Amino acid sequence: PVADATVSRVYASFSLHHVPEPAQTLLALRRCMTADGCLAVVEYVPYQDEAWQESRHDTWPGLSADAVAQWLREAGFRQIRKVWEQQTPEGRQAYLTIARVDAGWVRVRVALFRGGSPLPKDG
Repeated sequence: PVADATVSRVYASFSLHHVPEPAQTLLALRRCMTADGCLAVVEYVPYQDEAWQESRHDTWPGLSADAVAQWLREAGFRQIRKVWEQQTPEGRQAYLTIARVDAGWVRVRVALFRGGSPLPKDG
């Protein structure tokens, strides 16, 4: 286990839809984070494709940005912002949400998908 308040930045990319209890996972991440910590969550928008869900071993068929934001608030994050939503190279919709432990903001570098490869863009 990671010690309390020792991590300043966490990037959870397409991972929460694989865990049985995403809200509990976010709570555990918050426990590890420092007072100035920042969490970036990239997730699929909910979809209706059982074959895709099974082939990807997804516990959940995507997670809504609203649900993730609610779980982040419940975990103790104070600033939560959905930064973008766009199509992935696989043709699925995905979004990026940034959450801060404190009330301040930092400049976050994100990658946008274009033509199957990420292009850097300041966000």
